[in-house]
Amino acid sequence: MVKDGKVQTPVGEVEAGGIPDGSPAKVMIRPEALRIEERDLPAEAHDHSHVIMAKLLGRTSLIHLCAHNNSGDEAHLHARVSGLFLPGEGQPVDIHLDLSQVFVFPL
Repeated sequence: MVKDGKVQTPVGEVEAGGIPDGSPAKVMIRPEALRIEERDLPAEAHDHSHVIMAKLLGRTSLIHLCAHNNSGDEAHLHARVSGLFLPGEGQPVDIHLDLSQVFVFPL
């Protein structure tokens, strides 16, 4: 739902691109738009976004994530990152968006 010209996602707010306030919207995030940073927390700290699985795909790694927002909502996301990056299962992470690869559409 658009509020104040923005849509809230599990990984932060994004501009709604002129979709009227109160309108439902769909947010599409490319897997390459997610930048992942490991947090120095124990793997049991599941109140933060964390890694579900990591797999090497040649020149990139595919990371399955459980993203948590401040409201406690969770979402399953896939990130594709360059190089060899294989965080362990349950590893708490921070997730940052490249907003140039995020798209918002009216429903």
